Amino acid sequence: MKLIHAPVQTVLGEGHQRFIQTMMIRGIVNEQEAKTLHQHCCEVHKEHYVADKLEEFIQVVNSKLEALNMQIRTRASEDNGMTCYALVNTANNELTRMSSDYADNELELFRRTVGSVPRMLFLHDG
Repeated sequence: MKLIHAPVQTVLGEGHQRFIQTMMIRGIVNEQEAKTLHQHCCEVHKEHYVADKLEEFIQVVNSKLEALNMQIRTRASEDNGMTCYALVNTANNELTRMSSDYADNELELFRRTVGSVPRMLFLHDG
């Protein structure tokens, strides 16, 4: 997933708050839905809206979510390649592990397997 980094100065307006609330409800949206949601949140709260500034808008949101171990990240869908935006939990603690259907040893195996993929690809390229 692509991480959207926060800018130096951030002000969280009511439009940002509405965006976060909607993402909490929906969890994941495609790029067009994110753009529409961005516009709607800004217009409803009479905040400045610039169509091509979605990434900066999300940077402001992420700057506030980081303290809560959450972020909005983007990733291309494996099904159709479309960009999706998802609200994700970035904490790796006992509570988040309990919410999984997988045992700790299964999660550790998955992390190690995924972590070794780039090395394996590099070794096979060379």
